[in-house]
Parts: sequence; C-alpha cells; structure tokens
Amino acid sequence: MAEQTNRAGYALLAVLWISLGASAMGITIALEARSAIATAKNRIALSAARWLSEGCATELRRHSTDSLRMAIDRGAEYARQRWNDLPVVIAAAVQSGESGCEVSARPLGARFPANATSADTLVRFLRAAGIAGELGDSLAEALLDWTDSDTVPRPGGAEREWYTARGRAEPSNQPFLDVRELRLIRGFESGLDTLFEIESSPTSLYHALPARLMTVPGFDDELVGHVLEARTQHEPIASFLELSQGLSREGRDQFDRASPQLVASVVLQPEAWIVLIRGHAGLPRVTSVLELRIAIGGNGLIVEQRRSWVE
Repeated sequence: MAEQTNRAGYALLAVLWISLGASAMGITIALEARSAIATAKNRIALSAARWLSEGCATELRRHSTDSLRMAIDRGAEYARQRWNDLPVVIAAAVQSGESGCEVSARPLGARFPANATSADTLVRFLRAAGIAGELGDSLAEALLDWTDSDTVPRPGGAEREWYTARGRAEPSNQPFLDVRELRLIRGFESGLDTLFEIESSPTSLYHALPARLMTVPGFDDELVGHVLEARTQHEPIASFLELSQGLSREGRDQFDRASPQLVASVVLQPEAWIVLIRGHAGLPRVTSVLELRIAIGGNGLIVEQRRSWVE
C-alpha cells in the first residue's frame, strides 16, 4: 500500500514538473513571438518612414526647382531673394501636416565652422557670442584639441579624468562628421553646438550669426549693425559697394582696406542649404531622417543626398 502511495506521489510530482515546464515553454514561445512581431512591426514602420521621407524629398526637389526657375525668369534680384528665403519655398513644397514629414533648412556660412578654424579666430568668435575670459579660452582649447593634437597638448590629469568618468572617448584627431559630436567635448554639453557647423563655407552675409560676422576681416560693430538693419528690412545686400554705403568715414576706410580679403571670405548669399527631412511612421513612432544639400547650378538646383539615419 505504501509503495502504491509513493508511486502516486512520484507521478504527481512528474505531472507537476511537466506542467511547469510546458507553462514555461509556452511563456517563452509567447515572449519570443511577441518580440518577433514587435521587430517585424518596427521594420515595417522604418520602411514606411524611409519611403515617406524619400517621397517628400522628391516632391521638395520638384517644387523647389520649378519655383527657382520661375524666380530666375523674373530677374536676378527676385531670384536672389527667393534663394535667401529658401525655407519659405520648402514650406510650400512639403506641408508637414499633410505629408507626415517635418522639414528644416539651414544655410551654410551662418554658424562658425568647427572643422576649419584657428585658435585666435575661435576665441574672437566666442567672445563675440558672449563667452569670454577663461571660459572662452578653455572651450577653444578643448575644441581644437579634439581634432588636432599637434597644436594643443592632449588632455591629462583632471581633463583626462573628466572624460574617463563620463565614459567618453578621448580626442579623435579627426574632423567632425556631425555637429552633435561637439557635445562630447567638455564644456559643450549645454547646447553650444547650435553656434557651430561642420561644413567649411564662406560667411553668408544675409544669414551669418552676428558673432561670425565679427570674425570677418574689416567687420566691426558699425558694419555688423548695418548688415542686421538690412535684414530687418528684408533687403538683401546686392554688392560690396552697397555694403559700404552708410558707414562712417573711419568705417569705410577700414572696410576698403579689408576688401581684398572679403572676396574670398564672404558671399552675398549662401553657397548651399542643408535640408533635413524627417518621416514618421508606426507606434511607437519611428523617424527616418534624410539629409540633403541643395545648391544652385546653371538655371536650376543641384540636390545631393548626403546621408540618412534613424532617430
């Protein structure tokens, strides 16, 4: 009798263990299936977001090209104004509320070039931006050190400890590929990257930050104020002669002395625009970003796709 009872107990335990194993297996299979479904949904959403951003890019290219061609037909002055106000053209080409895309544009030559600078020019820019004294000198040294160890000593001591404690790489001695990389540098975490661009381009007179204008040879408070006044009146300056008009005698003399350098360092309108197109799809939302470079070529636009990524 006891033997039968023991066998029954063993059988019950075996059934319980089998049931537990089957339940665990069922849960595992369910979780894996759920994960596979979520992965498939993410891939579908990502593909949809990419198609959406590429579709918006196609529509933007067509509309912008037609708009600029019409502007050129109306005359150089009108074409210059449309090119300077390209975001207005883009807004008409792609309506984010209807297409599901978000589009932003920034002109080259408006911010300070992080990849092509000297210590003196960088310090002068930071001072003009309101970052002076030891803080400005420290930021300039940190930025230059990140890309060129031959001009500034590599970090050591407290500086090296700061990077190590935050799990950050040491200076790469390579050009920046994205302006957001500036946030890796000590002192630039608070959004100072919005003052910089990674592209090397002449200063765009109509769009440059006042601080960048102050780094241009021959530019002082009077001339910068003259440029900003023209912007408020939405009247792009059409020539360097027009730029010098209205200056004091001293200001004009200074401008004339710097004129040979201005030809290579300043443009009256941007060489190109960088356009970001963001397409959204899925829940949770997946965002595909497409970066374009738009420049004028002949009687139309040259639209170059530079890169894409997922946010």
